[in-house]
Amino acid sequence: MLLDLVFPSSCPACGTAGRGLCPSCREVLASPPPPLPTPPGLDRLVAGTAYRGPARTLLLRAKAGRRELLRPLGERLARLAEVAGLGGRGVLVIAVPSHLLARWRRGFDPAREIAGPVAARLGCPLHPGLVRRLPALRASKGLSASDRRAAVENAFRAPRPLPGARVLLVDDVLTTGATLSACARALRAAGAAEVSGAVWARTPRGL
Repeated sequence: MLLDLVFPSSCPACGTAGRGLCPSCREVLASPPPPLPTPPGLDRLVAGTAYRGPARTLLLRAKAGRRELLRPLGERLARLAEVAGLGGRGVLVIAVPSHLLARWRRGFDPAREIAGPVAARLGCPLHPGLVRRLPALRASKGLSASDRRAAVENAFRAPRPLPGARVLLVDDVLTTGATLSACARALRAAGAAEVSGAVWARTPRGL
């Protein structure tokens, strides 16, 4: 696993000495996420793991500057998306775009880094199908489900028509599903016929 090369002397999730992920963290990451309903606007959804413990630690470290950690996360999600049959001829892989200020601060877009391996494994193009209209005035972390929906209601748009397109949306974490639903609305308004989702992790809270 690529993580073994990134962290050759300790577990990147818990710090246990040894090569790469320790057995207990591997087991947690391999466990399926809690069953939650598919967000409105999506035809199907696949999630890699539950957003807790090692999964949360890895993603937070990646978003704090360890960009190289995102590729193995994307590779795992890519395998799950392939098994779920989310690829296929004509499918466009589209990453949920971060806020402009967040991309500027990090120097990269986490969802796009995860989406790259997904697109490569599925043999589908990574398409710049969405843009985010305006930066949020406050972070979405800690917001209620209704506040999250309001914050992203009109935050996304498709800059070009996508008539009849089949889309696979990729994001890092699903919390309430508000962001994926807003993206799906924008894509369907542009003409997309099918919109599915793939997320690295999903939180245990309900949608």
